Amino acid sequence: MGANLPNLVARAGAIRSTLRGIRTLLVEDLRMAATEHVQARARQFVGGLVLLAVFFLVGCGEGGKGDISGKVTYNGQPIPWGRVSFASEVGNKVTTTGQIVKGNYTVSNCPAGPAKIAVESFAAPTPSAKPSPMTKDMASKMFPGGGPPEPPPPDVVGKVVKIPAKYTDPGQSGLTYTVQRGPQTHDIALTP
Repeated sequence: MGANLPNLVARAGAIRSTLRGIRTLLVEDLRMAATEHVQARARQFVGGLVLLAVFFLVGCGEGGKGDISGKVTYNGQPIPWGRVSFASEVGNKVTTTGQIVKGNYTVSNCPAGPAKIAVESFAAPTPSAKPSPMTKDMASKMFPGGGPPEPPPPDVVGKVVKIPAKYTDPGQSGLTYTVQRGPQTHDIALTP
């Protein structure tokens, strides 16, 4: 037994040294795992903040309205009288319209986001001498953009610029625009 005692002491020292090495490796592995976990959680947190910022800036479909104005021409010639419609592709897919007068239009309260556009060109009617018996309530339901259309100026009465039929349908016109919040300008140039 006396001869085995130094061997046992040496083995115990080797085992103790091995256990210290294993403990060091385990502690390092735990530190790395904890660091990786913290880093993963930090990435998730930053990703969440970015997503929140995108929703805040872009909105969730119905998060803003834009007022668009501009010129409408066909083959370089202003459309004297007509209507422009922006068919929203977000939220409730509302269609907002505006009157074209002497090539200029304004569409108010259009939902922010992508929209398809339709343009109609027709002869301006002769103003009637008798005002319409329409109430303000009826007008606001029929013309959500802000009331009934204004009577045409005398210099556009009866004038019309014929445009291809495809432009009257937002799904067929090929005209698109991404509406931003607030006022903006967008000219619409139609071609044959």
